[in-house]
Amino acid sequence: MRVPVNIDNSPLIKILPIVVIGIVIGDWIELSWWIAAIGAATCSLCSVVFRGSSIARTLYGTLTIFCTTLTLSELQALNTPAPHHRPIEAVVEIIDNSTITSGGYNRTTAKVVGVYEDEKIVAVDEKIYLITPTSPELGKAYKAKMTIGDIGGEGYEGYARVMRRRGYTGSAFVGAEGLQEIKDYRVSSFATFGPRMQQRASERLARLNLPPSAMALSKAMTLGAREGLSSDLKADYSRSGAYHLLAVSGLHIGIIALLINTLLIPLPLIRGGHRVRNIIAIALIWLYTLLTGAAPSAVRSSVMFSGAQIAYSGSMSRSPINILCATATIMLLANTNNLFDLSFQLSFLAVTGIAILYNPIYRLGKSNIQIINKLWSLIAVAVAATIATAPITSHVFGQIPILGILISPFVVVTAYICVAMSMLWIILPIEFLADGVRWVIITVTNWQNTIVEFCADKWWVAVDVAIPLLPTIIIYLLAVVGIIVYHQQKAKRIIQI
Repeated sequence: MRVPVNIDNSPLIKILPIVVIGIVIGDWIELSWWIAAIGAATCSLCSVVFRGSSIARTLYGTLTIFCTTLTLSELQALNTPAPHHRPIEAVVEIIDNSTITSGGYNRTTAKVVGVYEDEKIVAVDEKIYLITPTSPELGKAYKAKMTIGDIGGEGYEGYARVMRRRGYTGSAFVGAEGLQEIKDYRVSSFATFGPRMQQRASERLARLNLPPSAMALSKAMTLGAREGLSSDLKADYSRSGAYHLLAVSGLHIGIIALLINTLLIPLPLIRGGHRVRNIIAIALIWLYTLLTGAAPSAVRSSVMFSGAQIAYSGSMSRSPINILCATATIMLLANTNNLFDLSFQLSFLAVTGIAILYNPIYRLGKSNIQIINKLWSLIAVAVAATIATAPITSHVFGQIPILGILISPFVVVTAYICVAMSMLWIILPIEFLADGVRWVIITVTNWQNTIVEFCADKWWVAVDVAIPLLPTIIIYLLAVVGIIVYHQQKAKRIIQI
């Protein structure tokens, strides 16, 4: 009899906690990267020397992973910042087109790559928020006269810490006359490829001449561009538990993955079709990610769903949890600051919750009526994701959305239709399709906003409870231990049979 997935077949569920601990300690203490690297090399050598002892091999292997994570954490903290708190003349590259306008000023993301010192350019490397009354163009470089200051201020230490972990180390105001384009300067096309694709897709959507509210919602859900959303609409979506619809994340990548896999259903009927479907699906998922401007949340979700695509593809892997842990480990080692990013935490927990809890929840409500099963499957996904993210949602936002579970099937369907029709127009902007696509998008966005606004007014839409940090951590640690024990006991019972 085949042994099902157990902890021995999921080694990454053991490695991931070690990586997490290494990142947390690396963020807590200051340590030279070369000391951690020497520790990793020493422990790795010891694990080989003492490989005859399982205890020593496990101990030194664990310490090797821990020290390697520490090394990467310290290396990623290294950069060459520009001078702060004094006037400078610098070369800045505009690397993002998600400009936010407030009070007549535009805030965009810029990379400071050089500072003029004694008629020479000194190379630096720093990502900042650039605030200017003009609209600097994506992919161009400018000479800027500015003073870089710290992000946030007194009372905003938490916000500043979050921004630093996202790579932002300062902000600067530049007057209209202090920003001059450098004509012959070439910005790396790789750095701006994603934002450029997003910009072109946004321009195609604009050709539909949608009403402002429908246009803003379509761009937010399809491309991750939230600049046009009103603060009242954002508040309604947040209160009703549907705010995740406004940012390209796991749900949107999941919609695209579902749409792609539905269109590719015939492929598994041919020899090797499963593998072909997976290759095409993963490639198209990443193409869509580029269309969203390759936002960090979209990239993380794409990695997760690429892993899930492999995990659920024709029994190519019997351990989806192992693949999800592997993708999380890779993303954390590539950028240790991901651990402290709320969107990463929610993405990983939601996808993991769906992988573990979806089938048991779906079986509870499964019937003989196909259309009811389809509706119940959407509810099961929402319930699984809500359960998995409830502790951290409670800790961060002070509430757990309840009504969001009930409205999820409806808003997911409207979001699915809006994203699908928007993508259809972006891919095939044929004029005779315009009227039909425009009508569908306006209709479903109006329905969606009506549902969200109705629910947001109800006092019982969410449970107001704030779980402190330590209990939140304990809850997830107990969940990990429970998963490990469950799979071990299940494997033992089947082996005995």
